[in-house]
Amino acid sequence: LSILDISDGIERMGGNKKLYQKVLHDFLEKFKNISFDLGAAYKQKDFEKGVALTHDLKGVSGTIGAQKLYKISELLEFAFRNQDIDSHLIFELAGSFKALQAEIELFLSLKKI
Repeated sequence: LSILDISDGIERMGGNKKLYQKVLHDFLEKFKNISFDLGAAYKQKDFEKGVALTHDLKGVSGTIGAQKLYKISELLEFAFRNQDIDSHLIFELAGSFKALQAEIELFLSLKKI
């Protein structure tokens, strides 16, 4: 799966490219600490918080066209719901988020030129 399907994301915004750029910017701001927050929920066995965080991340990831992060979030949400979390999944999510973050930042910087 690709990191970010820009065409899909813009299509989900009704073709509104400016709105898509705003949603991407808001996504980066909202989830900038997601890896830390999920790690903390895991360590504290705060399964309810883990479910809420992953559910929110999953929804927005799908909306912006970040299918790989969507899939990992979906798996991790399921794991938190079942209170059976593999820490490797949190590391996988963190890596996927970091790669997505870099791609979004590049995309947004190119759109300002």
